[in-house]
This record gives sequence, C-alpha cells and structure tokens, in this order.
Amino acid sequence: MTVIWIASVDGGTALVKRLAEQGNGTPCYEEVAANPFAARDSPSGLHYLCTALLLQDRAFRKAVSVAGCQAQRPVRRKIAPPPVSLEASSRPFVLCDFHPSKSLIEAEYLLPNHEQREAVRSLYRLLRIPEPDLAVYLRAASDVIASRLRRQDMGEVDTAVIERACQAHDAFFRRYKGEKVELDTTSFDYVDDSQALASILKEVPFLYRRSSS
Repeated sequence: MTVIWIASVDGGTALVKRLAEQGNGTPCYEEVAANPFAARDSPSGLHYLCTALLLQDRAFRKAVSVAGCQAQRPVRRKIAPPPVSLEASSRPFVLCDFHPSKSLIEAEYLLPNHEQREAVRSLYRLLRIPEPDLAVYLRAASDVIASRLRRQDMGEVDTAVIERACQAHDAFFRRYKGEKVELDTTSFDYVDDSQALASILKEVPFLYRRSSS
C-alpha cells in the first residue's frame, strides 16, 4: 500500500474525507483531541507543538503499519524515485491529513524565537520519522484560505498568521526532497465541486483510480 499526506494551510481533512467517501483510499486523521494543550485559546506554544508532533508521529506510524511500509524509512531520500505510472494506480493507499513535518512548518510561523523552533526540529530529528510515499500540497492564496476558514466557522481568522503560514508552507515544500505534487486550489472547490475533485484525481497519479471519476 501507499501512504499519502494531503497538506495545506487550512488542513487536508476535507479532501481526505471526500476521497474516502468515494472509496479512494483509507483515511487516517490527526489525533488533535488527544493533545492536552489543544483546548487553549491560542494553542501555538512550544508545549503544544511538541505534543502535537509526538501524537502525529504515533498516528503516522500506525498509518505506515496499515500500509505495510517499512517502519524506518530514511528521513531524506538522496535519489529521487522514478515517476509513478498510471498502471501503478491500482495499489491501495492510506490518506493522511497530517504528518509530523506539519509541526515543523507550524513552528516556523507560530513560535517567536530560534531556540523554541530548534527544540521542535531537534525532537523531529530524534524520532527519525518515516516519510510518506507522496505529499500532495494544496496551495491557495491567503485571502481564499481565510474565506474558507470563515465558512467552516473556525472562529476569528488572523489574516497575518495565515499569510505567514502560506509562506512557511511554500518554503518547506520548495526544499522538500521526497515525492510530491503541488496543486494550486485557489480557483476551485475540491470539496463540493465534483469536477474539481476529478481534476485532482487526474493530476495525481497515486490518486488516479478511474478515468470516469
């Protein structure tokens, strides 16, 4: 099986759910409720992110186990894998709305100083977390993300934080060495628009299951 991380500033949960509803993979969601710091008004401190990273590591290893992948895959691949053909798309896969790298990205724009950010990075390196087989980065303009969060009734939306989050995600995926696909979702709704969802299935070989999707 194949493990896919759906990543975006506003979270990949909606797309993971939508794909799972259509039978396009086994969903695996972040254990947010298990974080004792998540109930705070501003869960952006060092304790929150370190706890989140540990929970993400535990849940992601479960996903890796479900997929039957190696538990100790190198954190960075030195040689890029060959392109995935459509013939390989029949492989079953696990869809994750998170990866421990998510906490690394969040540390870059939520933590105020270098020492705190380095604490999260050190924890990540210590755990030697496996990579997903594929990361799907859903890019969008910051104002569009803010609008989507408001529609989801996410409470007060800080546009400055969203802008920093977009910059941190873009920087991370520019450096990302694993297999990845970047999609600009600014102009379409991949949750409620079936044609938009079909376009994602066609753009991402791992997710492409049926030409009629």
